[in-house]
Amino acid sequence: MTESSTTPAVDVKAELEAISQLVNSSEKADWEAALERLEALEAEHPASAEAQCLRGYAHANLEHPQRALNALLEASYLRPNDFKLFHQLAKQHARLGHDRACLGALRRCHQLAPKNVEIKRMMAALCFITGQRNEAEKLRRQAVREKPFYISGSATENTKIRVLVLQTAYSTDWSVNRRDFTKLMGEGHNNLPGLLDERHIQRITLYVDELANHPEIIRKLPAFDVIYNGITDAERCEHALGLAMQLCHKLNKPVINQPEAVLNASREGNYARFKDHEAIILPRAVKLENVTGSCCGAVREALEKHELELPLIVRVAGYQGGKFMHKVEDVDTHDFADIDELLAKGPETLYCIRYHDSGIDHPRAPGATLYPKYRAFMVNGKLYPIHAFFGHGEWNVHKVTHDPTAKRFPWLIDEWEKEYLEEPSKVLPAGMWDTLEIALRQVDIDYLGVDFSVVTEPGDAEKLVIFESNPAMRNWLDRYPPESLTYSMYYRVTYAVHDMLAQRAGVKQWDFELHPGQPEEEESAAPEEPTFDWQFTDRLIAVDNAAHLPRQANFHERMASNAFAVVAFDPASRVVAGNVASVEEFQHIPHALLGNGQPATLYTTLDEALTATLEPLPAERQSESQRSGAQVLTRLPVNTLRLDDIDGLARLDWLILDERADALAVLENGARALQDTLLLQVGVAFTPTYVGQHGLDAVSHWASRHGFAFYRLHEPSHQSHLPERDGLARTQATQLTRAEALFIPNAERMAKLDDNARQRLAFLLDTVYGIHDLPYRLLADCDTTLAEDYLKARGYVKGQANSTQ
Repeated sequence: MTESSTTPAVDVKAELEAISQLVNSSEKADWEAALERLEALEAEHPASAEAQCLRGYAHANLEHPQRALNALLEASYLRPNDFKLFHQLAKQHARLGHDRACLGALRRCHQLAPKNVEIKRMMAALCFITGQRNEAEKLRRQAVREKPFYISGSATENTKIRVLVLQTAYSTDWSVNRRDFTKLMGEGHNNLPGLLDERHIQRITLYVDELANHPEIIRKLPAFDVIYNGITDAERCEHALGLAMQLCHKLNKPVINQPEAVLNASREGNYARFKDHEAIILPRAVKLENVTGSCCGAVREALEKHELELPLIVRVAGYQGGKFMHKVEDVDTHDFADIDELLAKGPETLYCIRYHDSGIDHPRAPGATLYPKYRAFMVNGKLYPIHAFFGHGEWNVHKVTHDPTAKRFPWLIDEWEKEYLEEPSKVLPAGMWDTLEIALRQVDIDYLGVDFSVVTEPGDAEKLVIFESNPAMRNWLDRYPPESLTYSMYYRVTYAVHDMLAQRAGVKQWDFELHPGQPEEEESAAPEEPTFDWQFTDRLIAVDNAAHLPRQANFHERMASNAFAVVAFDPASRVVAGNVASVEEFQHIPHALLGNGQPATLYTTLDEALTATLEPLPAERQSESQRSGAQVLTRLPVNTLRLDDIDGLARLDWLILDERADALAVLENGARALQDTLLLQVGVAFTPTYVGQHGLDAVSHWASRHGFAFYRLHEPSHQSHLPERDGLARTQATQLTRAEALFIPNAERMAKLDDNARQRLAFLLDTVYGIHDLPYRLLADCDTTLAEDYLKARGYVKGQANSTQ
């Protein structure tokens, strides 16, 4: 008799429970182990909705949004009433930029839990993002009325202070933090409440907006010790600050950042306070309220009425970070496209502000003027340095201009900023640090940020010019690694805030537990592939001269992968600025394009798709299908920029040009920038529609002389000569009208590419164009094992499933 052994049957329920515990762990190794056990379980017991849910949750923990989404979608068909599942689906859609799909998943959550106020808040935020303003306003109002305040954390024996935080829900559009899947109110508030010691401080956050209509809200508030007025913008939030002021008078508790003081720290209030100061300049500002229509007309009228002088700064009130802010040299030729787009949505308040020069010509930063800008925080009457930012050739200094400047000139951080942070009085003109501290105490705000610089123009040289002084500035303690000098500066400021809270509440200081900061960011990895891991470093840098990428359906998903950094020129302003404002590593430049650096003309046509910076051919030379659409309506001036003149462009991997602009002018004025470029994508018309339109031969000739080889035509379009009528059994289009011509490095340049560049090119060809054979060759030149894994992942090896996107 032969003895046989059998493997004990797996207890599926017990195994799923064990896997669930691993998924709910906080350790990456447990999440990975959960996926391994799911593989084994599903091999024997396929089609388990619970297993697919756990797979989705594990991938979500590991920040694999596309894999998580795939698993959760499959499970959702079998579990249509699972609130947690649909909430997680919404999160992954948000991570990938699928805003409408995210909103759909949230609506299902709302059906399953109609009393869940947080879901209503998130739905309101998504409706703002997707342009459904009426529904957004309705949902937001419902959420605020149903839950006008909420408590963060519960009171325990460790609680030292309870802080009432005042906010306004109605003064700004809401958006979404895609990583944390929380609603954002970016304007009108600072982020200080989120940095308080959570273990020892309980927060009660109150939206003041409904207090006038529902005064009973005040009676329902729990006990608290101190009020922190988190409403920070005197212009945007004037009504809300008035409500907050009345509330603070009624509550009779210690208040940090009194609403009256915030209202008085408006641009006009600060100007009145400092206009006669002998050492500090707060530029004169003219406020233009309820502006609609043309920004140019409003500014021209202000120049005449208020005797302003050019150059001046024009900015929209209520926005931070340099948004909607222009330095105007000539009103008639200046491009106000982004502000005009905002004005088309409704009236806005504008400021016309006198410009004071703070630029210097520094021998260690040649080629353009260097603009230093300093930031400090005032806490309880004491001034603390925070950072120094620099712009090379750019007066509007913010992080987006500072980062490439600091990368190009590291001594600005290692020497200049370091000295400012350690001893600011030595960096500024003699006595100016103390003068600034004394002056800012007059503003009478407990927690206040200030941006300033040293004036360099004749007559006022060595005075300090204050660009901004308000409590809206953000505290980035949570964004820097603890070992960095900048973190220590933010830590000191945040510690001082906690000290002030304890003092106002009348309790002794304790060992504050502040945010531990973030570790240094690792090199960004490329977006995940289902079964293939790309191994190149650095983002792939693209310059798009026709705003082609941000108008693609998968743009947000592509940018969410952290593999791309994109600069998009948008001469016809086809991209809605609000749809891309929150996209990281993306710079949108409307009403401008690459060219020879000389002014050009934008020919706007009856068919918006035919609008171009090349003049349409006469009607008799146009195809019949677009003859009427090519009719020119207006001619508008538009600026062009030489590619070789772009500062701070560390590298250019991918250049996109279209056939509606002078591509040869871009190429001929960008030879230096394109020396190491990996791919040129040039739209080519085989049936010309514009005067002076380039052809494939001219572009190929330039490319061959500059180290590129023609590779293929991509996405060809054809014209049909069959009649356009119903009833045809089938149709056919055979005449090639346009295509995207792709050029890659020629054999000599290709041989010199390092492995990182080869993988970036392979990734681009694979993910954007669906090309697999050349990526395989490129990967094989780096690592034969890697190339074999790629073949398997793409389904070219027998027995392997094709996993192309």
